[in-house]
Amino acid sequence: MEIKEKNNKQEGTIIFHRDTMNELFISENKYLLFCIKLHPMVRFILFIITFLIGLTILLLTLPLTGLYVEQPIILGIVYIVSKILLYISLVFIASPWKQLILICRPVRFSTLAFCIIGIVGIWLSIFHITNSLLILILSILLQALCFTLYCLSYLSFTHNILFDCIKRPKISLLTNHLNKRSSSELPEINSTSVDMSNSIQIDFSVEKEKIMSIDKRWWKEGVVYQIYCKSFKDTTGDGYGDIKGIIEKIPYLKELGISIVWLNPIYSTSDADNGYDIKDYQEINSRFGTMKDFEELLFKMHEAGIKVVMDLVVNHSSNQHQWFIESKKGNNEKKEWYIWSKNPNNWRSFFSGSAWKYDEERKEYYLHLFLEEQPDLNWENIEVRQCIYKMMRWWFDKGIDGFRMDVINLISKVKGFPNDSPIGLDGLASGFRYFANGPRVHEFLNEMNREVLSHYDCLTVGETPGVTPEQAQKYVGKERHELEMLFQFEHVNIGYKNGDKWISVPWKLTELKQNIEKWQITLHNCGWNSLYFNNHDQPRQVSRWGNDTKYRIESAKMLATLLHTLEGTPYIYQGEELGMTNVYFDKLDDYKDCEIFGKWKEITQTHEMTLDQFLKRVSEVGRDNARTPMQWDNSENAGFTSGNPWIKINPNYKTINAKEAIQNPNSIFNYYKKLLQLRKENPIMPYGEVQMILKDNEHIFAYIKTLDQIKWIIILNFFETPIKFILPSDIQIQNNHLIISNYQVNEYESINQFLLRPYEARVYQFN
Repeated sequence: MEIKEKNNKQEGTIIFHRDTMNELFISENKYLLFCIKLHPMVRFILFIITFLIGLTILLLTLPLTGLYVEQPIILGIVYIVSKILLYISLVFIASPWKQLILICRPVRFSTLAFCIIGIVGIWLSIFHITNSLLILILSILLQALCFTLYCLSYLSFTHNILFDCIKRPKISLLTNHLNKRSSSELPEINSTSVDMSNSIQIDFSVEKEKIMSIDKRWWKEGVVYQIYCKSFKDTTGDGYGDIKGIIEKIPYLKELGISIVWLNPIYSTSDADNGYDIKDYQEINSRFGTMKDFEELLFKMHEAGIKVVMDLVVNHSSNQHQWFIESKKGNNEKKEWYIWSKNPNNWRSFFSGSAWKYDEERKEYYLHLFLEEQPDLNWENIEVRQCIYKMMRWWFDKGIDGFRMDVINLISKVKGFPNDSPIGLDGLASGFRYFANGPRVHEFLNEMNREVLSHYDCLTVGETPGVTPEQAQKYVGKERHELEMLFQFEHVNIGYKNGDKWISVPWKLTELKQNIEKWQITLHNCGWNSLYFNNHDQPRQVSRWGNDTKYRIESAKMLATLLHTLEGTPYIYQGEELGMTNVYFDKLDDYKDCEIFGKWKEITQTHEMTLDQFLKRVSEVGRDNARTPMQWDNSENAGFTSGNPWIKINPNYKTINAKEAIQNPNSIFNYYKKLLQLRKENPIMPYGEVQMILKDNEHIFAYIKTLDQIKWIIILNFFETPIKFILPSDIQIQNNHLIISNYQVNEYESINQFLLRPYEARVYQFN
């Protein structure tokens, strides 16, 4: 890792956020004093008991102030006993090495209180009024004052410790606003200043400090596994996946090497769009389980070393949300919480038809960029924003580690809602330029970061359709203080006519290479890339980009090699690690996705396809391809459920399933496992800079990664035709060593020239 010397004096500020104090507290079964293992709840109760006893004894020193001069030893012993009990209380909840940090502020206030007591005692003794009524009155007043000071200092410092210290997220203790530093290179502290409401700020000066060139973060080095709960694992037999099913499969995730899990929406929903129409942001969908089930999931994920990211859907809510029900009335404080108009424009919904729906109760139209059951929230209303921020803090304080933000670049619309140029016979228009990357979107995200995100060490990834690399810099630039990374759509829209997935056009590998290179270069040292080829809204990657028949295994491994060796954070969608494929249903009713039925309704009016043509296209690009149940084994219903699955299972589960893959050392699963282990051992995988080579080659995808003196070359055949690889003459490679390949390869053979087999992938380290 590169370390740069800086000879000039640096100045900056370390922020000691009160919201980041949660790393101080133990949230799992750990040994107390290295011999007694206690459950968090037991430690919490012992903390309360010892804290209250210690505080009570401390307060006894106040009525005894008259003994200060005549019997100072008694007063001192009482004080020492009280402090010992208060320090012992900290042992039950705080990591031992962090206790000095935790007690510094209460010590300062309690010591000050003791000094005040002593001074008053001396004053009373000097004036010989220690037995008068005045001492009783003064003692009571002092007792009330010191009790208030002590409790406020203790409780504000630990930030609600008495209520949620057990299940707090584990996050970084220090945020260095000058740069990120290793824990072994903390600066010399010259002075301190305290901001009681937000943080302790430590001003520092460092001469000739060493600054690490890599901004290391856990979400950069980790790999995210996306779970579509509805299709993951059913434990109740109702045909729907559930939270207990996820808990059951944590060992599977751990064996694969996953460090972060992203959960698609599991909130209470009207289920018009598979959970993306939320009717209560702080309630669990009863079909998936209870809040108690979620808390168990969160605890066991963290116990396994896996962080949990939730889906945040706040561009719109369900029309069954209480906010919308109140807003429809039009005569209360929530009347402007959604976007209403008496005169709708010509914008088209993403799911076909007008983006406006007339409401009989309010006698106005409301905007819904998606389904009519998904009315858009009015982000111009500060009350809406503050309510959303409050909800986000609630989830963070429960212990989650981040948010994936659904279509977050659509939250700001151009005022006046102007008409767009019509497209098609119905007179409707896209309107995209008026609601994507809108005029206040960066203001809103910066506010969200300031009020919520900056107080937690969290992963934030925004889904941002239509965003270019240059626009992305404004969302994820290091100094922008908005999001950490984005899901962009440029690469997955290749092969679609004008981004319309229902119309295919021929595509070339050079298009994909140019797009990936553009994003890699633009966000290098100015943001961070999300790496994905499929998710719950995209077809299966081995079917879309590889060969899901003869070369399914080889092409799945090749695609994995590409994504996991680019600079950025890879996202694995459930079943991808097994090489799960698209599915073909010969009946329209076998599909469940609202997008499919909306598109078919549109086609019946335009007659642009027959039903057979449409079903074929759905099998290629439809969202339900990714939503068929997870294939766990070759038993009935693929081991997903003992009941009737909510959607048909892909019939190839007999040969493509997790049980078979785990047992086969040459499986796609075990190849993914190797890639994830390599990532943990080699910082070049997440952090190495990418330099494309053979840019004009329409068959080979090749690039060099560099991190300090370490160099890797990645060579991929993107098609089934064998192709000769010839190393460009301007690149000199010596002492090459094979890191990983999806074929048997001579580990030390020369790579100046060789034949790449169908979908072959090779990664070498060289000098």
